[in-house]
Amino acid sequence: MQTTLKTAPALITQGHQKASYPWRLRLTVVFHPDWQRVGHFVDVLQWNDRCSMSKPLEVGRFSPAFSDDKPLLEPHVSRSALNITLGPPNPEMLEGVNGAVPSLRLRIPEGASGLIGPQELTQCVADPEQLLRGIGLRLGHGVVLLLRVVQDPDCPESVPQAPAQSSGLVGTSPEMARLRYNVLQAANTAMPALLLGESGSGKEVAAREIHRLSARALQPMVAVNMAVIPDTLAASELFGCVKGAYTGALARLGYMREADGGSLFLDEIADAPESVQAQLLRAVQEGEVQVVGGGIQRVDVRFIAATDADLGEGSKFRHALLTRLSGHRIVVPPLRYRLEDVGTQGVAWLIRNPHAIVSHLTFLNCGSNGLLAAAWARFFFNLLKLTFKGNSRELLQLVTRAASGDQALIELNHRMPSKIDPQDEADTSITPEYLAEVFAAHDYELQATADALGMNRASLRRRVVEHPDLVLITDISDDEIRRVASDSADLADLARRLKVSRHALRPRLRQLGLT
Repeated sequence: MQTTLKTAPALITQGHQKASYPWRLRLTVVFHPDWQRVGHFVDVLQWNDRCSMSKPLEVGRFSPAFSDDKPLLEPHVSRSALNITLGPPNPEMLEGVNGAVPSLRLRIPEGASGLIGPQELTQCVADPEQLLRGIGLRLGHGVVLLLRVVQDPDCPESVPQAPAQSSGLVGTSPEMARLRYNVLQAANTAMPALLLGESGSGKEVAAREIHRLSARALQPMVAVNMAVIPDTLAASELFGCVKGAYTGALARLGYMREADGGSLFLDEIADAPESVQAQLLRAVQEGEVQVVGGGIQRVDVRFIAATDADLGEGSKFRHALLTRLSGHRIVVPPLRYRLEDVGTQGVAWLIRNPHAIVSHLTFLNCGSNGLLAAAWARFFFNLLKLTFKGNSRELLQLVTRAASGDQALIELNHRMPSKIDPQDEADTSITPEYLAEVFAAHDYELQATADALGMNRASLRRRVVEHPDLVLITDISDDEIRRVASDSADLADLARRLKVSRHALRPRLRQLGLT
């Protein structure tokens, strides 16, 4: 099959069409003074078994047209702002389905204003690994693009929408399009769904979308974090109990009966105590729950579970339960593998939270204020240099802090890793003393502390368990809780004194009849 090259004057959007070739070189708008342009993209090159160019590709003010049928049209972007040509042959080219990813030479022409990549170069040769991850481009002072090689998704892609119109799973990357497609497929059935992905990647957002798009949308969705339920309380918290079932027991409906007719989201399912996994299996398989101290009751619940842990061989998780929960197994991809979504997700937050933005950073004025547009463009350009170990949760924390007027954060002059290392989850430079300090500063909440330290939740939990001075709620006896509670009725104060998460403490207090 002969490759058809579209040179700069003839480039048109193919963002809402399924491409005919497996590899595409895609440009996505990560930031633009006209925020409605963010998220739109164009495929500037396609190839099958080989990649060739009869002339350089040019990106500039008037070409190419993106998926909203408009070129950049930003007056500070040069007519020819970026030239793309084939780079030198690479003996280690990454093989694709029907071809290989080439090296590309990127160059900002003399007289044009622009920066390329984390080193902020004006010319470079981008190797296949860089192109598959994505290279940030800043053109003029107010436009940020991501150049990335993508493959044909195995599902239809949706037409890009402006961030203000997006809901739920925000993003225009092929990976996000595939995720939305899989979520819709799951929503159209009543089968259980298992969401797999790193901490902060958006598993709960995906779960809520499954519920919202399902036939149960008008019924409740109950979310449960299995990691904060003590083993001794798991059965009564999940399945309910009758008054007097055990010492101090109060009548409780239980999360499953609260979700009757709707959906039950079991977050951190890998942390479900072994003692209740058999009962969970019966609930998923037969729709029956054993109330603690009572009888068996039927429930009509759609189960959605999520985890960032490996539930394969070697784990203590019951294989039968894993199989039953995996009616739909959906992987939520890390943000670092779909960096174009940084712009859409960040801008969507800024539009929806205008009250959180300090006056001198008012985001919606970027179109009429060049200095403001330059500041936000610099911010988003620098975001593309980060590894995002905390995924979308980390991104939104950074955007929130920037919107609150943290000028040092807007510049992001530090924390600029040039090479991604997704395996580096537990930084050995985090001393026990520093860990204790950060844990306390975040009110002993595991997830917030993990995000602050750039660790995943499981790694942090292990560090806390091994720490000589830190405890989890499961380490504290009932007598100790009663003793400290006798001096304070305030939940937040009690949690601080016990040095535990107040969210983890609440069910213990309820079980002890102290709330």
